[in-house]
Amino acid sequence: MAIGSALVAALLFGDSGSAAAAAGDELLERHSPDLRQHLHADGMVVKVSARDPNTAESEPSSVVLGFVLFDPPPERVYRFLSQTERQIEYRSELTGLKTLKWESAGPLDRHRIRILFQHYEYHLAYTLDPTTHSMSWELDDRYDNDLLKASGSWELHAMEDGRTLGRFTTSVDVSGGLPRMLQDFFTAHTLPSTLGNCRHWVNSGGTFRP
Repeated sequence: MAIGSALVAALLFGDSGSAAAAAGDELLERHSPDLRQHLHADGMVVKVSARDPNTAESEPSSVVLGFVLFDPPPERVYRFLSQTERQIEYRSELTGLKTLKWESAGPLDRHRIRILFQHYEYHLAYTLDPTTHSMSWELDDRYDNDLLKASGSWELHAMEDGRTLGRFTTSVDVSGGLPRMLQDFFTAHTLPSTLGNCRHWVNSGGTFRP
């Protein structure tokens, strides 16, 4: 975080260290002891909800919620995650990734991905917010996409011990007649590995490769 931003945060919220440090711990307190136990033991937890409430009943779409414990503080984790084109360094399911341009809110990236022996191409528009250490993304319908839906977010919260709690969400709906059961199977088996690789990548300062 820039010195000026840190000074402003201190003036607005008092001691930014103690105030921010409680955010991650307070967020975890809202969840079950079982989730917290698994998170501290494994460094991450992935949950799949029944449905995306923003999706029509005729178009079911699951929402995935994940929690990841990163070793560095939020500003350093954000610095890595906001380099969206570098996802290919830890996401083995990606076969291609390129930032096509930067817009006012963030980058526009073209993704090429392999799902169950099929290849898909889609475009994501990112919104980056360095002041809150958060980012979100949506499928950009200005381009032809092989997915019907893709959205998600990262929220980064400081922990009292100096680490970062990352809250991750995503919802994806694949076109081309791929059954929902197979989509959920792919998500359940791929996402934990992807988030684990992301955690190792950030903790290593970007040097880790799966």
